[in-house]
Amino acid sequence: CADADPALAVVGVWFTPDAAAAAQTLRNMGARHRPVPDDDETADFTAKNGGVLLVRPGSGNARAGLGFEYTGDLSAVRDRLAAGGHQVSMTEEAFGQTLHLTNPDAAGTSLWISRRLPEG
Repeated sequence: CADADPALAVVGVWFTPDAAAAAQTLRNMGARHRPVPDDDETADFTAKNGGVLLVRPGSGNARAGLGFEYTGDLSAVRDRLAAGGHQVSMTEEAFGQTLHLTNPDAAGTSLWISRRLPEG
């Protein structure tokens, strides 16, 4: 899409009790490991055609989640979402900023957009 913001990436999250096996499965499928400071029990990957895949430890049945990463100004995104009538908040965490907004498709859940520093 010509007007898509190249700073925005879709993030698929795989929550599983066996994070090591899930990470190996993604490697076997060709996902490229993306080093991050906190990859002791987690694993981050990039997909060949764009997007990001995360493996996170979880209890119970394995499940999937969806989020976003943004390499631009999260404050500007927060302001645009709020102007559009969305409930949105920003948190400062050890690894950076994250926006949380009410999921318009699933009551009681939220979507997140994490700030990612551009590589290089």
